[in-house]
Amino acid sequence: MNPPVLTSIKRFLHNDQLETLELEFSVFNATLIDNFFKMKNLPSRRSFWKIFVQKSTLGNVTFYFRDSPKYVFALVVDDKYLARQSKEEPLVIENFIVLGADPISGTRISITEDAIRVNANINNQGYHLTHEYKNCLSITAHKERLSFDTLTKNPEGNDNCYIATLVYEDSDHPKVNTLRKYRNEILSHSLIGRLFIKFYYFSAPKLIPVLEPLPVVQKKIKKALDVFTTKLERKLK
Repeated sequence: MNPPVLTSIKRFLHNDQLETLELEFSVFNATLIDNFFKMKNLPSRRSFWKIFVQKSTLGNVTFYFRDSPKYVFALVVDDKYLARQSKEEPLVIENFIVLGADPISGTRISITEDAIRVNANINNQGYHLTHEYKNCLSITAHKERLSFDTLTKNPEGNDNCYIATLVYEDSDHPKVNTLRKYRNEILSHSLIGRLFIKFYYFSAPKLIPVLEPLPVVQKKIKKALDVFTTKLERKLK
């Protein structure tokens, strides 16, 4: 029997001895909807997805959506607002701040006993993003505050190839998957490679807003990646 998501979150909110709640799900669905109502699913090859809920000393509660395949983000909710809303079922949160570098503005979090659903807008692209986490496998309560790295860094490796996804316009494009494979099978096995990965995930999200209005630059990057990934494909066979 799956643990009750909503009941566990309510208990966590009212327990002063607990600082962090860790929820693990086996089913995840993500969809992007553009201005013309064209829908695009965002696939992810992970075997599980986690959400962390953590209290802060400032009277806020933050939801960390760490394992999202696109636009990893956190949502900060005032705990007094949350306490008032937690009497309702499902728990619907419409008053929160988006924490992160990605251009997201949130619209709603909906929590039931078997799922957590998030709706958000991608401001500079005109997209609407929906996330749904279902089939909760486990819920772990922690008395301590977990580190920021634990809350935001996926242990299986981040799926976000930011710049490649931008220029190929598809997070699951074969060329993007080749770069992921290169990261996982080669770069991650050396110190220099791991340092490069760390630098990339620090700097790449900040470059996206700069590159988005520059289609000519994107075409040049795509051309360079075409040549690079073609060589990689032969090497990774």
